[in-house]
Amino acid sequence: MLKILKQQSKHEKIKLIKQVEKIESIESVPNHPSKIKLEADIYSGACISCTFPTCIKYHSNEVKNSLTDMFSSDLSEYVCAVDAIKWPSNLDTPLIDENSCINCGVCALRCPIGAIYLTETHAVVNDNSEIEYEIVEINENSSIKFEEQLQKLSRVPRKGTLILESSHVLETQISKIVEISRNSNFVNLLVRNMMISLGVDVSISRQGDVYNRIDGVTRFDAGFGIVEIEIGKDALSLPRAILDDIAGLVSMHQFNLLELHPLVIMLSLPNERSEYWRVIKDIKKVIGLEINTITLHVLFLLVWNLYDNVSFLKKFSFDNLFQSNRVILENEIGRKLNIPIGLYGVIEAEK
Repeated sequence: MLKILKQQSKHEKIKLIKQVEKIESIESVPNHPSKIKLEADIYSGACISCTFPTCIKYHSNEVKNSLTDMFSSDLSEYVCAVDAIKWPSNLDTPLIDENSCINCGVCALRCPIGAIYLTETHAVVNDNSEIEYEIVEINENSSIKFEEQLQKLSRVPRKGTLILESSHVLETQISKIVEISRNSNFVNLLVRNMMISLGVDVSISRQGDVYNRIDGVTRFDAGFGIVEIEIGKDALSLPRAILDDIAGLVSMHQFNLLELHPLVIMLSLPNERSEYWRVIKDIKKVIGLEINTITLHVLFLLVWNLYDNVSFLKKFSFDNLFQSNRVILENEIGRKLNIPIGLYGVIEAEK
């Protein structure tokens, strides 16, 4: 219990929801706070001032796994890859910098009450709700009650969509990512955090680690995913990087080649005539290795739609690239995408 109390270093009060055990569902709604169904009534999700704000930090066991034990890994416990969410000591709730926020949705997904919602440009923390709660000082007794409240909320079904994708949402998001990436190498951490949100064990290399060639390793149902990440225009270097990664894993770590599933993650796919596609086609033809290629927005869409299984990412192969990537993704999230075909190369390659 002392550990729980120590986690709250700046804020001295928490909120205990009355009749929390009667909450039936929490539904995420684009551009609005989540809807909490409590018996016959609907309330807005509002911040409950967690003793350990999971919207801001991971517990250490969330970022450590068997893969991080095997590789030199970034064990940062910060949820926001661009450091957009903070909790100033003079405020009762966390605050999100709308200029820095890239709308990834990871913090919103982690909020136990759905108090964080996404607008078309950034995330917002809601602090207003008609639901009845009690504001109490933090002490051993209230901390026990708060942990019990979190346990009850963790069993409440979550549904809905964080944000509905659109041309405007994508344009704003891509512009921010490109701008921030000029001064910060945050994308590897962003990929790690989205993978964690999707329930995947993942190890991402530390920034500046010259001894680790691999951007990341993740675990699939039938093996391991080798992850290479690129948001610039140097796509042609990625197949070479993948082959280097495989050579290192097989020779140094005794991985079985047949268990390795390369996964390239880009900001946008190269156009159909790019040399990149010819190279990965040749690699498959010569050594039988299929390099799966997705974009950051495939991960965004999964997070936005509260998805929790990424094994299907192996379906994003060269053979499917120009015909059915959209169909694959729509089948997984259960609806049609609101993104024009070929837009920014985020789902299918531009011609």
